[in-house]
Amino acid sequence: MPGYFIKNTVEPLCLTKYRESPPIQEFRINNSKIFAQGIHWFSDNTLKTQRFYEFILVDSGSANIKHEKSELTGKILYSKCLINKVIALDEWIEPFAEKEFSKRFIPQTYSYTDYKNAWSRALLLEDFDHSWFITFNKTCPKGFPIWFYQWWYLFGPDQEICPPICKKGFETFIANTRGELYSKPLIFHAEFKIPWILCRSFNLRQILPHPYPLSLVREFKVKWWTKFMEEICSPDNVLSFLQTGKKLQRSIHQPNKDNSKASSSKSIPKTSTSKQVSTD
Repeated sequence: MPGYFIKNTVEPLCLTKYRESPPIQEFRINNSKIFAQGIHWFSDNTLKTQRFYEFILVDSGSANIKHEKSELTGKILYSKCLINKVIALDEWIEPFAEKEFSKRFIPQTYSYTDYKNAWSRALLLEDFDHSWFITFNKTCPKGFPIWFYQWWYLFGPDQEICPPICKKGFETFIANTRGELYSKPLIFHAEFKIPWILCRSFNLRQILPHPYPLSLVREFKVKWWTKFMEEICSPDNVLSFLQTGKKLQRSIHQPNKDNSKASSSKSIPKTSTSKQVSTD
């Protein structure tokens, strides 16, 4: 897809019989035999669909999700995710307790493991190249659970897509803040509400050493949202924020397309019966 940066990080899924990439049609047919329809991961419960995981994020208040649909075809053109919060294990009722949805849904309850899985599986809406606009709410707490950094490693942006002024701002942030180095890209993006565009697809890679055949992997592609006001995370503004706690004011206008309408995941039940790093 034009303008996308293919990340080096991939999610290995399974070993295949292929030693070289097959024709795309054969590749798609083979994938349809591996995954259940509409489920793009290995599932032991087909009731726990993408819609189930999406509703977990929405119903828990963790994210606002909207799908922009074509008025002509009804097809989803792209989706938007606003991250409000990430719930840590110590905020749960009990480690293995299940929460109930506020509206009727099947399954009616979900566990903390389901909640963690929701952050990745809710984004697996289509099998090839569906795009997401992702950003953080200004009130999103920065005390992310340790497992969310693994999510970020796969689904987050890459510094390669950032404009030079933002890269320099990030260098300023690193040099003037304490904490684990691995945590700083996520906290920097959350602090300055830097959005990114994400899509993913399947591919074949040599994950296991020779003489093993190729493995099916999930590949992640990201690109910069060009309407973001880069000055927000310039070195001067980053340093000013670290000294005063005040950031340059701005408003993010999320992308829109003509001939489209928004579909919020809050409507799911109507159509379905179905700072510090936390160690949790």
